Parts: sequence; C-alpha cells; structure tokens
Amino acid sequence: MAQQMKVDDEVRLNILKALLEPGAVAPNIRHLQRRTGYHKATIKSSLDFLAKERLITGFGPKMDFKKFGYTLEVLTLLHADLTKKKALGAFRAEVAKDPHIYLLSGIVGAGNWNLIARHIYRDIESYHRDMNDN
Repeated sequence: MAQQMKVDDEVRLNILKALLEPGAVAPNIRHLQRRTGYHKATIKSSLDFLAKERLITGFGPKMDFKKFGYTLEVLTLLHADLTKKKALGAFRAEVAKDPHIYLLSGIVGAGNWNLIARHIYRDIESYHRDMNDN
C-alpha cells in the first residue's frame, strides 16, 4: 500500500531542505527562452556571467509557510555593532537555535538598523507567547 504524502513528512522536509542548498536549483532555460526570445546558449552564458560577477548568487524555491500552519510572518529590524565579531558570532549561534527565525540578513540604508530577521509563527498568540517567554 502506498504511503500518503504530507507536506511536513520526513521525505518532503528532506527534499525541501536539499532544495535550499547552494546549487540545488537551476533556472528553467526553456522558460527564460520563451519569455525573452533569446537563444538557449545566450541565456546560459548570460546566467554563467551573472553568477561569475556574483550578481546572481543562487536560486531557490519559494515556500508557502501557511501550508505548514504558519499564518504570521514577523520582520524584526535590529541594530548590531558589526565590528564586535565575537558577540555577533554568539548572536548568530543563538539565532540558529530559534525555530521561528528562517532568515537573518544584513540591510543597508535603513537608518540605524543593519540586520533584519524574518520569523514565522502559527498565529499572533504564539508570537506573543514566544516573546514573553524569552
């Protein structure tokens, strides 16, 4: 009997994790050809050039967190002294432990803010609970 698939079973989660690894996902050359009218070789060489120039650093899936029951996304702007490498490393280690944060990135041109964290929560109540517990 075939096992019924779920979006959050071990197999699907392992595949999603693998899709997020660098180089796991490549652009659809045929789709780009249909959209632009350029020859496949032109598109491929252009993508290679843009990657070499580090304008494109990768490709990846877009996920709908609502399928996993997360209906709230929170963006947190942070200010950190980026010259304090040891403290920043400790902070990043703590962030890596937080199951709600899926992205921590630097930002430029946002006043005093230089980091942004993106979190997901099931609902506003779980967000408030998590903020009060930590």
